[in-house]
Amino acid sequence: MITLLAGLLAMLLVFSVLRERDATSQVATAGAEIRAGTTVGRASFRLVNVHVPAEVRSRLIDQAALARLRGWIATRTIQAGELVSRGDLRPPAAPSALRSMSIPVESAHAVGGSLAAGDRVDVIQVDEDGQARYVVSGVQVLAAGRPDAGVIGAAAGSSSITVAVDARQALKLAAAIRSQRFEIVRSTGAAGGTGTEGTGGQDTSTGTGGQGGP
Repeated sequence: MITLLAGLLAMLLVFSVLRERDATSQVATAGAEIRAGTTVGRASFRLVNVHVPAEVRSRLIDQAALARLRGWIATRTIQAGELVSRGDLRPPAAPSALRSMSIPVESAHAVGGSLAAGDRVDVIQVDEDGQARYVVSGVQVLAAGRPDAGVIGAAAGSSSITVAVDARQALKLAAAIRSQRFEIVRSTGAAGGTGTEGTGGQDTSTGTGGQGGP
């Protein structure tokens, strides 16, 4: 009886292996050469039927995944007809072709550390003479976090936020961060004026001095 059961199990194993070998899957290949750094879309790929083991198939891009890859970036040059794996693509740094930039700041100067992804913020720089000016306004928060209290070297109350900015805003923020004299104001939902929301944030660095001072 034991011998018979062992034989049946062996037959089932062989049958499942053969079925796996015969199974085909539709996966994406490069329709033409995709150079590293190129933004891809559905038209960048062509679906082909392949016979590959399950562990390999899980790393490839199937038809269902293609719709989610619009606007992603190629991390390497992919030759025409080459299979495309998930590691060959990555999401853009920020929406609307913007850049992402992190701002280190103490929670007390960033709405008590209550900011969250999706918020809009203004950054106000305070000059040595006490005059304040808006560096950027309405920029989108992509991520917000703070280190664990037990992290060695982490300043008490220190945190950081990552925001979406354009090239000019990135330079202005870098200068403000270097000065270490700035405040972050939540402007989510603010109507009109400096706090107005915008796709990449409105640049109002010429704002009247003294606004938003400490």
